[in-house]
Amino acid sequence: MAVVTLDADTDLPLGDAPTTGHNRWHWDIEPVVRCASGDVLVVATRDALDGQLGRSSSSDDILSIDTGRIHPLVGPIWIEGAQPGDLLEIEVIEVIAPDYGFTSQRPGLGLLDGELDEPFLVHWDLADGWARSAQLQGVRIAGDPFLGIMGVAPSESMITEVLLQEADAAHSPTEPRSAIPSTARVCSEGLRTGPPRRHGGNIDLKQLGAGARAYLPVLEPGALLSLGDAHFAQGDGEVCGTAIEMRSVARLRVRLHSSAADPVATLPFFEHTPRPVVMPSAVLTTLGYPPSDDPDRLRGAAASAVRQLSLRIVEAYGYSFPAAYALCSVAADLRVPQVVNEPNISVTASIALDVFDDGGERMRLRGSTP
Repeated sequence: MAVVTLDADTDLPLGDAPTTGHNRWHWDIEPVVRCASGDVLVVATRDALDGQLGRSSSSDDILSIDTGRIHPLVGPIWIEGAQPGDLLEIEVIEVIAPDYGFTSQRPGLGLLDGELDEPFLVHWDLADGWARSAQLQGVRIAGDPFLGIMGVAPSESMITEVLLQEADAAHSPTEPRSAIPSTARVCSEGLRTGPPRRHGGNIDLKQLGAGARAYLPVLEPGALLSLGDAHFAQGDGEVCGTAIEMRSVARLRVRLHSSAADPVATLPFFEHTPRPVVMPSAVLTTLGYPPSDDPDRLRGAAASAVRQLSLRIVEAYGYSFPAAYALCSVAADLRVPQVVNEPNISVTASIALDVFDDGGERMRLRGSTP
């Protein structure tokens, strides 16, 4: 077993150090390093926006973000001996946080994308395992860092399939602007990193913190593993489009399981053991149903639950609606209690009241004076 280190200067944007990573998925991207089954990887990751926002940024700076640079990834990493049909196991040893993170809202992105037309940026101070923000006084978020993106290279046939399937989607599966590497083939065929797919990718599964394992089907020789998009904390759903975004240093162990997967049929799967936690004093849950005229019933029900929870937070604590919505993105979990009782799907949004310094007392009282 060896320790393989990818120590990129994360103060530099990926465009200034293009040999350290990439921001499109394609099988024809050269690996940046090689390792063997059983090796430990130590990787330094850039934040999801490639350093375009920081402590000195304002909400207005969100409007000038180059979205073509989103999700600079570390990799590809060649796993010796990996072949299609194998299964790649990634064990998360630790994800180390810096002292700063952010949550951004961009018009047109997020579950309530049609309801907010102004950008909004939350700055977070990260220290001693907690996140605090001057914009959300009286709130502290427990950290449980994880990598939002883990993925192997898609095969040529998978890329062809995705280009056909997603051709009519709201967001094009490809975008040549700011693609790295900027080869003709990657610019024309390289898949954007936004949605997860069956090779992994932007999974945003908050349970993939220290001690968890991810299993990805190998689709190309060498597997070509890539990693990035570290989060300090996130609610299930990441409803405003971002979590507490941050740079990181991650330590992971890779193991190869030969001939263990059908590369066509297998989807990523995950294993995690819930860590002992102090139970919150209470959890507030809102229940959402889809509007009768909404053709996307699941999304409509989720939006209803998040909107209600955000309004309850605004009423109780006096935050702006965008600030409450950002809090839901980093600390509230969406669940689907049922999908079978036609005609209504229901979705809940839940927040542990101990994220508030008063234990959620004002939420219980709906903002009234006791």
